[in-house]
Amino acid sequence: MSFQRLKDFLNSKQAKYSFELHSPAYTALEVAERAHVHGMKLGKVVVVNMFNEEDLNGEFALCLLPAHYHIDCDALAKTLAVDEIAISMECDFVHRFPQCETGAIPPFSELWNLPVYMSFAFDMDQDIFFNAGNWSEFVRMPCAEYFRVEQPRLISEGIIAPGITPPKVSVRRGREVFRKH
Repeated sequence: MSFQRLKDFLNSKQAKYSFELHSPAYTALEVAERAHVHGMKLGKVVVVNMFNEEDLNGEFALCLLPAHYHIDCDALAKTLAVDEIAISMECDFVHRFPQCETGAIPPFSELWNLPVYMSFAFDMDQDIFFNAGNWSEFVRMPCAEYFRVEQPRLISEGIIAPGITPPKVSVRRGREVFRKH
């Protein structure tokens, strides 16, 4: 069942979008694989808690990044000019998103009263995909359209692209053997 509040919000903004179904998946990479969407087009939402000296409880924020990217909390804190950032545990924020399945949060600040930060890694000329409030449906819309509707703050520091790791080296009987992984 689609998230009606999300549909109403997108319709009120006259957004160009579509809802698409896929078999249930519980991580961004699984969703990308099952929906046959490249990981650079599938946005995952990471809930972070931003702390300042005067605010001991912190404030939640949403970070939209490509499916296979990660957050560097120290670099992101520096970029956002806060003292500390921590990735939130689901049990800490599940009450903030009552209409969503745990972790399947659509990245819109107006729905949640939370700031949204978006990675520069997305291609504005391509479509972007993200969860629609559950683990078997996603929203597809042009990235430029998402940017128009949401107007997220773009960030380039603090979002880590997956690196290519060097080949592993095994030493056997005095010989080095390279293994591909």
